[in-house]
Amino acid sequence: MARLIVAMGHGLDRTGQDPTAAALAALADALSHSSLPVLAEVAGAPRILATIGAPDPAAIDQAALLPALPPGTREVKIVPGGLDVSDTPAILVAASVEVFVPSQGD
Repeated sequence: MARLIVAMGHGLDRTGQDPTAAALAALADALSHSSLPVLAEVAGAPRILATIGAPDPAAIDQAALLPALPPGTREVKIVPGGLDVSDTPAILVAASVEVFVPSQGD
């Protein structure tokens, strides 16, 4: 598989009560920076890998993120990261979305 694109985004939850919503916003932000009509022309399913960085990775509903990704073989990885804004309930979640397509030799 060859990496076609890497897109980055961030999402904010001002209340700190819904980190999954912040992760969804981060994915939407990352995906809004690119258009991938070429995926319809690619033979075989692309692999979509989303990496989410959040202050509390266990608080993210991983299954809720999968439908936000483009069609293909979807995978979500949640790692420690993002930003927990001190003295406020706000959290920032970061996202990267990588799209892989079959290489010519595959």
